[in-house]
Amino acid sequence: MRKPPHIAVIGAGYAGVAAALTLADAGAQISLFEAGPLPGGRARRIHWHDQALDNGQHIALGAYTELLRLMRKVHRGPLPFRRMPLRWEMWQQMLLQAPAWGAPLTTLWALLRAQGWGWADKQALLRFLAGLRLRGFRSEDRPASEWLASQTPRVIQTFWEPLCYAALNTPLQEASAQVFYNVVRDSLLAGGDAAQMLLPTVDLSALLPEPALAWLTAQQHAVHLGQKVTQLTLQDDQVALQVKGEWQSVDGVICATGPHQLPALLHTEQAPAALQAVSQFGWQPIRTVYLQYPAGTRLPQAMIGLHHCLPGGVVHWVFDRGVLLGEDGRMAAVISAAMTQPMSGEQIASQAASELAQAFPGLPAPLWCKTLHEARATFACTPGLHRPDGHTASPRVRLAGDYLAGDYPATLEGAVRSGVAAAQALLAQWTQP
Repeated sequence: MRKPPHIAVIGAGYAGVAAALTLADAGAQISLFEAGPLPGGRARRIHWHDQALDNGQHIALGAYTELLRLMRKVHRGPLPFRRMPLRWEMWQQMLLQAPAWGAPLTTLWALLRAQGWGWADKQALLRFLAGLRLRGFRSEDRPASEWLASQTPRVIQTFWEPLCYAALNTPLQEASAQVFYNVVRDSLLAGGDAAQMLLPTVDLSALLPEPALAWLTAQQHAVHLGQKVTQLTLQDDQVALQVKGEWQSVDGVICATGPHQLPALLHTEQAPAALQAVSQFGWQPIRTVYLQYPAGTRLPQAMIGLHHCLPGGVVHWVFDRGVLLGEDGRMAAVISAAMTQPMSGEQIASQAASELAQAFPGLPAPLWCKTLHEARATFACTPGLHRPDGHTASPRVRLAGDYLAGDYPATLEGAVRSGVAAAQALLAQWTQP
């Protein structure tokens, strides 16, 4: 009987923990290394003074089948989401809300009854979606703004633009139509619960990464937080990695670090195609402003869009974390992609507080504000972008991450799917006859 392979997974973000769970299920022995003190990667909990904050605001969809599958594996009891039918609200501009009775006509019903759109708006959108369902995406990749040329200005402003920011974190004029289509295909056009919105009721580290690490530890796998792998070298039939100045050998490695961290870990000859590809990437930031109001302060809804709702506004979405996570009086205002004017963190926080006060009269002054700026939150998802596959120069080393070739942009589901695929590819080295 062959000895189970010993696999090192570098990085405990969503791709890394997905890879580790998949490998462990197949019988491999796992050593998981994470340089930071907490798992989650770019979707994690951070600590600021005595406050626990997420370094971004994510939602999931019913279409996130792999994320949900792994969460069911490591969570006991109901998954920590507030589930709601598709609800798309641009404050005092439009409201699209699906009924609670479910498939198969929920999206059609929501579009027909959308408030704030005229019949010409609805007709253009319905015709466009019907064409996508029948014909799919049949053209070379191009800017999403060109792909949506048949849509009315109001639908573009209140639906397509904010959806593109939310899904691709890239402006509509710069975004890949092909990837945007993939998102629409697997959510709005998929039927069933695919378009259902899942709002996390726990922080991002507790959503999947921490329960995954607890599961791995219970299964006698090794989890090393705060331990950075600084170098890899290839041996005859193993891979050596350096951690805290010491070398250890394993049978295989999955590198689930951020793409901008690869050059520090791998030499050019170890992953030439991947390193060349990511060197050409552009990056898009996400800024999240936390605003703590007096206890009892609430928004009308848990999630409200502000994109184009206020003159000169910069906030795209605002979330009531008191409703979602029990953080009484705390709001999170999200600003996706690059801003047209440079602003300091303090200026952004002041602007966000001003916009919320305008949108919701009677809102008290915040007790404190904090802006978190993730400078390289996602890759710029542009037309024709070459995203590398997970191969390296060695079949014993695979890459994992939401930046790799795949249908989706940089999302939690994209990261999880990449981690699962990397694990399956690596396992093939030991399962092939």
